[in-house]
Amino acid sequence: MERLLLDSTRTVVFYHVEPALSEHPLELKMADDKGNNYEQRSCRGYQGRDFVAELVAVDPAAERLQLTFATPDEPARAQFDIAVNPAAVQATTRELWPDLQLNLGELRLDVEHVLLGVSRSQVDIHAFWPLDQGIRGLGLGKVFLPGPVMDAGKPRSAAAGFVNAGRGEAPPGEQAGLLDVTNRRELAPEGIEWQTDSTSGGLRTKLSFEPMIGTSRELSLRLPPLYLYRTLASPAAAPLDLAAAGSGSLNLSLPAGDVNLHLTGMSREKNKLLVDYQLPGPGEGQWPLYLPELVLVTPAGREIDGRLEEVDADGGRVVFYLPTRMETGGGQAAANTDPTGQSITIKIKSLGKKVAGERELTIPVPALD
Repeated sequence: MERLLLDSTRTVVFYHVEPALSEHPLELKMADDKGNNYEQRSCRGYQGRDFVAELVAVDPAAERLQLTFATPDEPARAQFDIAVNPAAVQATTRELWPDLQLNLGELRLDVEHVLLGVSRSQVDIHAFWPLDQGIRGLGLGKVFLPGPVMDAGKPRSAAAGFVNAGRGEAPPGEQAGLLDVTNRRELAPEGIEWQTDSTSGGLRTKLSFEPMIGTSRELSLRLPPLYLYRTLASPAAAPLDLAAAGSGSLNLSLPAGDVNLHLTGMSREKNKLLVDYQLPGPGEGQWPLYLPELVLVTPAGREIDGRLEEVDADGGRVVFYLPTRMETGGGQAAANTDPTGQSITIKIKSLGKKVAGERELTIPVPALD
């Protein structure tokens, strides 16, 4: 254990392992003396030895933390018991309740809470939409966030996740942006944490950015293009032959309501499958009117979610990460490099339509007393 960072937005653990341990994935669990257990969000490694793990924020009342490291196959555990005083660091955090709202037709976004911490800035947004309109989820640019599954107008499922933004990888306007207006400084996006709301049927999202330096009197939140995804009455599907993924060309059409999705190309890089598509429609610059949610369906019925990797006014590219072994229709596992049992189906599960309206909000930051 090298360093521990405690903040109102997250907990970050810096640790180092010997080369022999780097060959096995380590599971990290954290609890405090008040009986709280803390969920790990992500972990990054450098050269297989130095790691940075991120967990949820620690209770300000905690006095001791217990961190436990273990490998899945070994009963032995490494345990650290550490005295902490999170309240001292968290006291430097600014918290705002701006009570701001964007009404964009069927979509309503409430900016409920803003955290300006020493390691991260965070904006909490609650998204609402009609429960009886067949809306499956919300798109923030290329990122699709599924809402809860509805049954007779009531949510009957819950889900959550985290999307790492990646520093400097996305073009301007593709991700949410937070500008420190006072100091004229753009705060780089770090990720999106989301959770379905089983009461409203919408989504609660936490947009994370790098920390603000110094003091500011005004922030400007800029959202990427927004999409509402609707389920299709009869989701169209077509078979794909993974063994032919190297050929590069496809000529398949999937009807999606009033438009047709054309699959034009397919390539494969080990367990990574890339599918190119065209979806005609009036676009505005880079961002089209429609975006698809595509999934692969194995013979055993398992769905593999696709992720939009590239988007332009006429189409884009979806990437699928294939499991090392996939179930065949007979319930047996078949290596995905073997053409046997490789006939899987690509399906358009829902279609996102761009939401019109203003996507920028000014967040006042009151002066400290």
